[in-house]
Amino acid sequence: MQAFEYFPAELKSDAGWHETLTLLDTKVDLHAYVIEYWSDLEDELDDENWRVTPFLRKLVEKRQSRLDPA
Repeated sequence: MQAFEYFPAELKSDAGWHETLTLLDTKVDLHAYVIEYWSDLEDELDDENWRVTPFLRKLVEKRQSRLDPA
């Protein structure tokens, strides 16, 4: 995730970023901590968030039931 923060291109159009999102989505149980940390759910979306945060919040919305503690 940290590497994508310094990535010079737009994330929404980068194939590597989309591959990473797909990996996180398919292995959500394995990557739950990473997804939750970088989605920064405690704060509102604004200029202070990481570049990856909006994408990961969408993933959290999609996979919420698998990310919630049992």
